[in-house]
Amino acid sequence: MTTNQQTNFLAETFEPDSFIFQKPKKYKNSQLMTSKIRNRNNENIIIQFPKMAVEGWDNKVVNLEFMNSTNYNKKVQNFLSQLNEFVINHICCQSETWFGKNIPLENIKNMYNDKLKFVFDNSTSQLIDKRENDLDTSEISKGVILESICLLKYLVFTKDSCFLHWEICTAKVHKKTQRVPLFGFIEDTDDHSESDEENLTFW
Repeated sequence: MTTNQQTNFLAETFEPDSFIFQKPKKYKNSQLMTSKIRNRNNENIIIQFPKMAVEGWDNKVVNLEFMNSTNYNKKVQNFLSQLNEFVINHICCQSETWFGKNIPLENIKNMYNDKLKFVFDNSTSQLIDKRENDLDTSEISKGVILESICLLKYLVFTKDSCFLHWEICTAKVHKKTQRVPLFGFIEDTDDHSESDEENLTFW
């Protein structure tokens, strides 16, 4: 999906509190529930992201991370921060209606995953180079730079977590030369710093 109206998708033109979330429904035969997201005009919410580095890729889900906090990067990060705050508060307000129980705000904050994950749908997503030639997804790997236009499609609930489902419409590949750091950190395999908090669930 390519477009000549990318400026319409800039993050600063969107207001999270204007988004409409449908009551979550069970997704097909899975243990997931999804809440479809639209704008106030009942249209898809499509947003342009800046150049971001691929942190991980499993042939369907792409984990992307910001490379800096300047210019448009900062605007998108501010938008996402506002969006996450709105979503958390909205779930809290709707928890009785959606799940039949009042879930405290602090619990929802602990269950909410704000890590950016983008789904690449082979039937609708498009991967292109700088000249807008189609590319195969084999071009995606850790460290590759992607500039993307994405659909904010669902708010997804598992039994004990929730997150936003972003689906890639178009992603442009920007090649980056990888440098090996002079010094690298080693993970401490004996570090098991996990808390024994109570199990939190939506249903």
